[in-house]
Amino acid sequence: MIEFIKSGKKLLWDQRYRSILEFAEANDIDISSGCLFGDCGTCLTKLQRGEIKYIHPTMVQPGKDNCLPCSCVPSSHLVLDA
Repeated sequence: MIEFIKSGKKLLWDQRYRSILEFAEANDIDISSGCLFGDCGTCLTKLQRGEIKYIHPTMVQPGKDNCLPCSCVPSSHLVLDA
């Protein structure tokens, strides 16, 4: 489950999507993005609760309370400030 606080949506993660960003966009949740590979940091999002797993190395190294939705998938229930 991913809870998007600003959007007011709680959605069951669908593994067919390559990233949290792709999943969010498919569900009409707006997260600003640029490079789509973790190099620009445009999609940096506050991770309020939960664990994520990066699908590839990123140039931007977010702190433990943030994530790059373009480059990760959930590994537990998530609460994002999006």
